[in-house]
Amino acid sequence: MYLVQFIARVSPEHKDQERLVEITRDNILLLSAKPFQDNLSLTTKQQQQFISKFRYNSILYNDDQSSFYQKSLANLTQQLFDNINSTVFVFGTQNSGRDYTIVGNLDDISKAGLIQRVALDILMRISHNTNPNDKRSLYMTTSLFHHDIIIDLQRSGKDLRIIPSPSVLINPPSFKMLQSMGTHASDYLPTVIDRPNDLGLRIVEDKQNRQQLQGISFYRITSIDDVMQLLIKSDKLLECKRKEGVQLDYSHICYTFELRQLDQHGNPSQLLPISKMNIIHLSVFDSNPALLPEENDGNPGLILRAKYLNAILEVVTEMGKIPISVSVSQIYPIWSMIDGDGTVPCYSSSNDGLRTDARFEIRGQ
Repeated sequence: MYLVQFIARVSPEHKDQERLVEITRDNILLLSAKPFQDNLSLTTKQQQQFISKFRYNSILYNDDQSSFYQKSLANLTQQLFDNINSTVFVFGTQNSGRDYTIVGNLDDISKAGLIQRVALDILMRISHNTNPNDKRSLYMTTSLFHHDIIIDLQRSGKDLRIIPSPSVLINPPSFKMLQSMGTHASDYLPTVIDRPNDLGLRIVEDKQNRQQLQGISFYRITSIDDVMQLLIKSDKLLECKRKEGVQLDYSHICYTFELRQLDQHGNPSQLLPISKMNIIHLSVFDSNPALLPEENDGNPGLILRAKYLNAILEVVTEMGKIPISVSVSQIYPIWSMIDGDGTVPCYSSSNDGLRTDARFEIRGQ
């Protein structure tokens, strides 16, 4: 069973920006197709496909990030302690409030975003645990998915390449704008590989068919200061990459939390399962090819890129067993990835503290 959750902006961050989401009568939201018209030459029929209507059943207003966290992610944090993995996709363009929602203000801890609040919630639950036979510790890392390259943002930007072959290349000479053209999500995944050091990217499957991504640096988190240092380090490394001329468009930042159970000596147990929560910041810049349609054979671009996102899921989480929390900011129709009809919760966030809680009815397309 999948938990599908949207975090979407109903209004622009600034009043002078054009509205792309309109609230109409009868609890209906109308999403504009205009963002696609500026990027692609779509026919009228294709344009209409992206003018989607969604019905909501309530609107609530929260005045701080803390209330927003409680509504959007607190339940997923609780599920970590029940050994349930989860993944949160956060979509959006620049100036949509996406970055503020995720990390808040790195210079002001009082304006902490979802990342810091997830960590704080986990640390508090760990400290309040009185069961001597159930000791946990929190680990965290940040990484960048850039087409077929994974960049470890905590280890000097060491590059780990994903390729569909029995080997994994370490430290590719340069970033390449490689387009993902596989027909199956598994085409993007590396096969199992065993290396004597911890620098290689490899998928390991244990006896319970739990898949883990190894080769990425995880750091133990004991305080919010630890989280802030990881976020600041990631931000500085991304800025260095930009100054080097690296085009990070179409890249995705993944913040990963691991809740590890400790053995009797206080060390992470090698026998007990690891609970994992990923918050994936999709697209660093304005464009997001994972979601934009292509005018080709009835718009297969969305399908292809949805599979690319599924490949990310398969790499960083348990395959096929996770509740997925999907979040959207402002303009991208991620509901195109969902088949059939259904009802999903939706949250809207903004820097001015106005946040909306709405439940959307997905209409089959």
